[in-house]
Amino acid sequence: MQVNTDNAKTGLVARTAAFFNNSVLSDVEVQVKDDTGNYRTFYAHKLILAMAGNAFISLYNVNSKVIKIVDSSPDTVYSMLKYLYTDEINLLCMEDAVNLFKLARNYSVRDLERICSKYILGGEINLDNLFAKYECALSLNFSDLLQSCRRFIECNTKAVFSSKGFCDASSAVVGDILSQNCLNVSSELVVISAAYKWSESECRRKGRPTEMLCMRDAIEPLLKHLRFLALTADEFCDLVETCEIFTSYESTLITRKILQPACDVKLPKYLCSLTMPRQSYSSMQSSNVNYKPNFTDFNTQKLEHCKMGRHFDTSAKV
Repeated sequence: MQVNTDNAKTGLVARTAAFFNNSVLSDVEVQVKDDTGNYRTFYAHKLILAMAGNAFISLYNVNSKVIKIVDSSPDTVYSMLKYLYTDEINLLCMEDAVNLFKLARNYSVRDLERICSKYILGGEINLDNLFAKYECALSLNFSDLLQSCRRFIECNTKAVFSSKGFCDASSAVVGDILSQNCLNVSSELVVISAAYKWSESECRRKGRPTEMLCMRDAIEPLLKHLRFLALTADEFCDLVETCEIFTSYESTLITRKILQPACDVKLPKYLCSLTMPRQSYSSMQSSNVNYKPNFTDFNTQKLEHCKMGRHFDTSAKV
């Protein structure tokens, strides 16, 4: 088999490009498992790989002629190899950039890392790309991008909570959002409603019914971020009546703590003990999206059986 070097381009890159995924003089095969469990094989050359990053130099110290990559997709590996041979890269979406960034980091291809990170960090944050960027910031530890995502949410909390992207977001992203002190909401009920809505979507993603036990299982990791003690007793009682995610024991503890803040009742560690409301950004210009909680309007429909000073009891159990 011959190598075709007769093209309009000249220089070292043009000459190495002719050997991309070419078996001629190939001294190593890169094997990557696809979605079907089969391996896709790419032909490569140790010298080209070693020129790209220090992680590949160790190939000279082993006799194996096969590199198996198990933590990346064939398409991502193909894109990296193409870049190593041709200096060409075509990033079409955030997911491609993130996957390629991780692979480049694993193999110390620093210039490809920089190209991918520039793509990830570039452009303004909006509702269409917020959650992809947020996921990147958390998983790749991009602190500047993370702060930018948080600032966007501070000013546009209601629009973010109303978006489809919020319901589709990972638990890590949702947990980080709900842990923030600064959210532009009028009441903690808005935050709790968003968490409840996300939990419904999480149940459906896992093929589980949106019933009490399943909902509790989905929302439990978020309970430590939800400030139930920032509610009034009436608001919390309405919440318990409508959202069956609390045990009777938990309901009693929280109600007592709301009614008697100075009492020595201690909440379980998985429940939030903060009593201060979120810092409001009502003075900022935020999205005009009309947001309404998915469950009953707690501020207007009070339950007669849960007046101030009366112990609360519920049959809702987990």
